[in-house]
Amino acid sequence: MKTVIVTPQIPIAYECGGIGTYAWHFARLLREAGEEVHVIFTYPEQRPATDWLPLWEKLGITVASLQPYGTELDLPNGYDRQTRIAELAAAAIPLDADVVYFADWEANGFHFVRSRRYMSRPLPVAVTVLHGNTRWSRQGVAWWAADQEVLAQEFRESYVARYSDFVVSPSRYMVNWARDNRWMLPSGERTRVLANPFLPDPALVSIEVEPANAFERLVFYGLLDKRKGIDLFIGALGALQGKPCMRSIKEIVLLGGRGHNVYKEPDDLVRLLQTEVGDGITVEARTTLASYEAQAYLAANNSTTLVVVPSRLENLGYTIVEASLIPGLNLICSNTGGTSEILGPHGSMQMFAPDLKHLTSTLEEWLLSGPRDTAQMGHYDWQAANQRWLAFHEQVCDHARTLQRTQAQRPPTTAAMAATPGVKKSVDVCITYYNLG
Repeated sequence: MKTVIVTPQIPIAYECGGIGTYAWHFARLLREAGEEVHVIFTYPEQRPATDWLPLWEKLGITVASLQPYGTELDLPNGYDRQTRIAELAAAAIPLDADVVYFADWEANGFHFVRSRRYMSRPLPVAVTVLHGNTRWSRQGVAWWAADQEVLAQEFRESYVARYSDFVVSPSRYMVNWARDNRWMLPSGERTRVLANPFLPDPALVSIEVEPANAFERLVFYGLLDKRKGIDLFIGALGALQGKPCMRSIKEIVLLGGRGHNVYKEPDDLVRLLQTEVGDGITVEARTTLASYEAQAYLAANNSTTLVVVPSRLENLGYTIVEASLIPGLNLICSNTGGTSEILGPHGSMQMFAPDLKHLTSTLEEWLLSGPRDTAQMGHYDWQAANQRWLAFHEQVCDHARTLQRTQAQRPPTTAAMAATPGVKKSVDVCITYYNLG
């Protein structure tokens, strides 16, 4: 069957977050299972297609980009970007598509889902994945909605989930958040918790571990914004300046893209951190690496690196998934959101409350105790997650086949009858008039 993934992020073409990482792994997983996959990329390309498209084509995955590199989006009068992109995304879905997956963020599926409610054709089956929506993100950094457009966007995101055939969440936490915030999700088995699909690089998960006595490098891993806790990380290092735990540290690396809830620009963050820790420690930001490039960097420095993920708000973060699977790499992270669903009971000692006090004390404890053995830490069960996704996708495909059979057995619609010679026409056009006087 033909599966379409509509996504505002894909690796390399756009500063990638969890949605882009998901799209990459899920598309590959489906291709390995023999599915036909088509991707619709809805954000402006930040790099030319020659830099990223061959990665997809090599896998036999076609990609349609709604705003190619160097082009401007044509916005009709009165349109905002999200509304226009939703229309373009709906038009770009192939007519022979059986299943389409949307992200909740940006509501790329709004026009498709809304239009389908008033059409006789029920295909393709619509699935919304709860990666992390606008309202959830605002709550994480305690920001009020700036204007009416933000509230309209939040409505559109919840609308797409409400009228999708299925909703999937990586974590139980996000389903609970959605219901607590009055999102109306499909009932019963139509809303599922599956974790995140993931296909690790075999070369990275099988590397040898060189024993080390002390950490030499601290890595902040994630988008450089407030929701991911970059300000907490800087504050904790400032509090630990000059303490014995920092004596072995030679380098601090900010490993992640710029982010959306900007705290400071990357160069400003480097200067601020350098002031906090002093000239004896090198500080750098690596903001342009794709997910697989960041993992390769961590694997090359696994034994002497402590990765820190101090998110204020998290769903089922890919940074934690990735770091947990690199042998010998030590990881600590906040216990917010679905993090405990990633690491399981073995990871309880790696987690801390998402505030400055607990991050500082946990960081100091780990630096003083030195690198721990891989067996002492929690690890993501990616095989089980992938099996859940494939089983769910097969269920969705079965639903699509049922709808196809039902559609074939239905009598012709009014429009089809009107186009048939000898059949008396019904209403062709109906215009509703609203008296607003």
